[in-house]
Amino acid sequence: MSGKLIKRASLLLVSALLAIIPLAGVASASTTPLEVRAMNVAHTKIGDWYSYGAAGPSRFDCSGLVYYSYRNVGDYKVPRTAQAQYNYSHKVSYSQRKVGDLVFYGYGTRDIFHVGIYIGVHWYQGAYRSLMIAAPYPGARVRVEPVYGSWWNGVGIYFGRIS
Repeated sequence: MSGKLIKRASLLLVSALLAIIPLAGVASASTTPLEVRAMNVAHTKIGDWYSYGAAGPSRFDCSGLVYYSYRNVGDYKVPRTAQAQYNYSHKVSYSQRKVGDLVFYGYGTRDIFHVGIYIGVHWYQGAYRSLMIAAPYPGARVRVEPVYGSWWNGVGIYFGRIS
């Protein structure tokens, strides 16, 4: 199999597994944490196209996906840009991170340029990895991808919680 075909198959497998494994358990919307409900909304957008400046319903940039996800669970206070979302969030350490937290990338805390929604540690491409749902870049689709991908080397990774 070609590398491209293997990557596509892996993405489809992860998406299928996440679709059959309830991310929020059996709790009702009123008892499920806000972050998990927003993550579940983002999960339904896997496969939609990246589009710079877009915030849904079928095209997204990274912060637009977060913004759309929170607005669709009733939180209208989440800001629109990655930097503003970082500033708005409650900072959490790597060891305190939880499913549904936001994952921020930047050259420092005042230069945040990317955000995704953390979905936990799952088997992915032959290993257990910390994963997130993100709208990564032009020409790509909303997808599940590792938090610590190779092209993020040298960039700060920060975690934040909305509630």
